[in-house]
Amino acid sequence: MVLQQPPSMARKGSKSCDVNARKSLPKEFNANEQEWLSRAWIKVANETVQHDVDLTKAVIADYTQEMSKSFWELVEKEYANIAPKKRFREAEALFSQWDAMLPDLTDFLGAFMHVQEGVDERTGQDAENNREMVLTSVRKAFYEKHDYEFQYEVTTRLLVLHGHWRDVLKPLLIPDDEGRDEEEDGRDETTAEDPESSNDSTEKSESEEFTPRNDESESDSSSDCQMYESVEALKAKEADKGVTRPRSEQSSENEDDSTDRQRRQRLNAVGDAIFRSEMQFSEAISAKQVEVMERQLDWEIMTRSGEGLSDEAAEYIRLQRAQILQKIRKQSEEVQD
Repeated sequence: MVLQQPPSMARKGSKSCDVNARKSLPKEFNANEQEWLSRAWIKVANETVQHDVDLTKAVIADYTQEMSKSFWELVEKEYANIAPKKRFREAEALFSQWDAMLPDLTDFLGAFMHVQEGVDERTGQDAENNREMVLTSVRKAFYEKHDYEFQYEVTTRLLVLHGHWRDVLKPLLIPDDEGRDEEEDGRDETTAEDPESSNDSTEKSESEEFTPRNDESESDSSSDCQMYESVEALKAKEADKGVTRPRSEQSSENEDDSTDRQRRQRLNAVGDAIFRSEMQFSEAISAKQVEVMERQLDWEIMTRSGEGLSDEAAEYIRLQRAQILQKIRKQSEEVQD
């Protein structure tokens, strides 16, 4: 079966193919450290949402917010539990690395979900075969779009194999409203080219306004954070001018302060819950799935042909193979001992 290339992976011109235009990654982060970061991010994000903290993609991405800093401090602690001491990374460095990975990662994940849904509808094969077929298709489409290999397949597998991928993790990476925004942009461009379709587009947009949204809580939480920041900025500005506001406004600010304190308290509770637990995924089945996935990925790397790869990609594959062999030898020695 031939998989159709997802729209989001369509070639967008020479600019998207310029490797030099990529967001540069911190050189000192190797593949292992990216995996440790991914595991730490996944665990903290899952535990945070499970404890009813109003967490969104926008909050995580805005390191100027106190809530974002608290989140990344938890990621730092979880990362420290996974990584060797000599490879310790502070919260800001982890945030910067994740932020650098995010454009390629979300691009790949968005295309993966688009194709995955179509495959599930058209075939009766088992889930694992479907997933591998989709990954192969999207990997090729990604290369055709960017002219470089996708580097975060381990992170992708850790995410999509997680038990709470669709309901917890996916909204923090590719929220539903982002997909709607892209569709609306596409409709706007079509309308500009074809004036006769403007009435139909207008009617469709109006009807969509009355369609229930699945991400209301996410939008509300983002709005709450922005409102709190705006109020704080206004308080500081008026304090300099000696302005006294009505009690009704002061009461509203107190409520916002209380809401923010409650969020921080819930986030602290998340930290306590995380570090009381053992170093493993929240569900035993997830850990088993990851183990199988890692073996599959190791085998794929060891058997992959270097034909057609760039010098950088070939060097990456060579280093990965060396790490895999070193890991296997070490495991073999431990068994013999």
